[in-house]
Order: sequence, then structure tokens, then C-alpha cells
Amino acid sequence: MELWTAFTIGLFGSLHCVGMCGPIALSLPYQDETKLRTLINVLTYNFGRTFSYTIIGIIPGIFGLGVFVSGYQSSLAIILGILMILIALFSINIEQQILKIKGYKKFNNWLREQFARQFKKGNRSTLLSIGLLNGFLPCGMVYVGVAGAITQGHILDSMLYMMFFGLGTMPLMILMSFSGHWVSGNFRKQLFKMVPFVIFFFGFFFLWRGLEVELPADVNFWLMNAKQMMCF
Repeated sequence: MELWTAFTIGLFGSLHCVGMCGPIALSLPYQDETKLRTLINVLTYNFGRTFSYTIIGIIPGIFGLGVFVSGYQSSLAIILGILMILIALFSINIEQQILKIKGYKKFNNWLREQFARQFKKGNRSTLLSIGLLNGFLPCGMVYVGVAGAITQGHILDSMLYMMFFGLGTMPLMILMSFSGHWVSGNFRKQLFKMVPFVIFFFGFFFLWRGLEVELPADVNFWLMNAKQMMCF
């Protein structure tokens, strides 16, 4: 699957980021003496998030490699596509479902403790560390990116996929950091309502891509049967 899809998922998925992580991003100490330095601060935080997403790509890469070797890559894409469509149609809260996993819940509690410590420092030196921590917070759109990363079939490709996903989230997040006054609570809620449509779209895309790979074999199978029947 092309890297442009990862960037697109991140770009549209940043609607979710603004809705969920907007308050965190807006509360960070970006402002500095010059606009250039302020931009560097904003980029530092966002590159921290993107680096974490890239590291996360190792896990789906290992799983996807096994699936690729087994020859079930297209079937996996179909299954993931169907699951995403169901999640969108029934408005399933992915974050809440993931947090039900005991091990992950403990990790999330530890993550929030580290968050609190970094925020208490209240200085620009914590921007990178907060960005790194933020990348591991439970997020539905990150899991959509992970779904795409699994279908890559190689660890490095999965890491690149998640990196491009992170880069895709950056334009809107950077814009929000410089124009936070227009990101009111109500506006963030409206953006958040668009997330199921985004998940549905990419679920359909994964489903279509999986079927696209499967169809030629199926068509050949039916053509062979048709030829055999004509011989009789």
C-alpha cells in the first residue's frame, strides 16, 4: 500500500487529533522571542509525536511480516476493512475498547503520570518529551494507521507508513498551534463528529484494496471452470 495513503489517513485523522489532543497542544509553552523560534518549538513537539508513531510501526510490521509470508495479506486487508466499517457504522469507541486490556491500561496510567510530571516543569525543554509521550496515548486514528501498517508486509515499510501517518497529522496541528483561538470546544466537537466518516472511508478503501488483489485469482478460477464446461 502506497505511503500517500498513510499521509492521507494522518491528514484526515488530524481532525480527531484536534478534537482529542487539542487542549494538550494548546496548553504547551510554544511562544518564544521570535516567530522562527516559536515554529521550532511547535515542530519539536510534533516531530516527537511522529517519532513515537514510527516506533509503534515496529509492532504491526512484525505481525504483518508473518501474514505476508503466509500469503494472507489481501485477506487481512479485507478483514481490517470490514472491521473499520463496522466500527464507523456502530460508533464504537476504539480508545475505550483498547483501555479494557489490562496490560495496556497499566501502561496508559504510567503514561499519564509521566505526562503530569513533564507538564509541571512548564518549560520549552519538555516539548520533545511530551510529544514522544503523546504519540503513545490511546487514539482511534492511530489504530487506523496501524491497520494500514500491518498490510505492508515488512517492518521497515510499516515504520515508514506510520512515519508518514505522523507527518500527515502535522499540518492541521501546526495550524492549530498558531491559530488556537478558532479551535473552540464546540468546534472541536464538530470535528470529532467527522471521525466515523473518515474511518468508514478508509475501511472501504482497505476492503477495496484487498478485493482488488483477490479478484484476478477468482476470475481465473471461474474462467477455467467455464472453459471446462464448454469442453463438455
